[in-house]
Amino acid sequence: MSAVDNVKFVECPDGRLCLPAAAAHAECTPIMLLDLTTFDIPMKRVYDLEADLKANPEHVRIVQELTLNKDRPLMGLAGRHGLFGSREWFENMQSRRMKVDCVSGKILRTYFAGQDSRGPDNCFELELSDGTLHQESIYVSDRKDARLFRVGSTVAIAYAYDELKLHPANDDGVNYSLVVVEMAVSET
Repeated sequence: MSAVDNVKFVECPDGRLCLPAAAAHAECTPIMLLDLTTFDIPMKRVYDLEADLKANPEHVRIVQELTLNKDRPLMGLAGRHGLFGSREWFENMQSRRMKVDCVSGKILRTYFAGQDSRGPDNCFELELSDGTLHQESIYVSDRKDARLFRVGSTVAIAYAYDELKLHPANDDGVNYSLVVVEMAVSET
């Protein structure tokens, strides 16, 4: 029997799965890391991790169980900033106690990546303002917004760096899971 077999998750007021002690939180306000008013073109927020996790509570449960599983000391997230998807986790992100980063740039190309049969483009290459190239998957809450990802579009991405259990990293630093929290794309 693993250490998580006795863990019972409950639904928080905001709809997420969490530990019983966390269920006492009041209705939650969405975390917004990207300030779209700083762009000189209209931007549309097309992906929000909080909404995604609310719609996929099984994903939250699986990630949280692995974090709590003492029989798997090298697998999963460390939980140093709260359990994945919990109110504490999002609050630590908002307050920047958890490392966060926002990047933006212009799409140079879109492409299909994966082993499955060829489908619509699901990734893009982004050129940041310093000339650095950045590869990322297309994240959207509504499939029709995928059409906004085209060459020349501006994209903004907010990331959270969540510590993994396994340490140290190959460079003797901290091992992180890089989590896309928000994604926005220009509407024109």
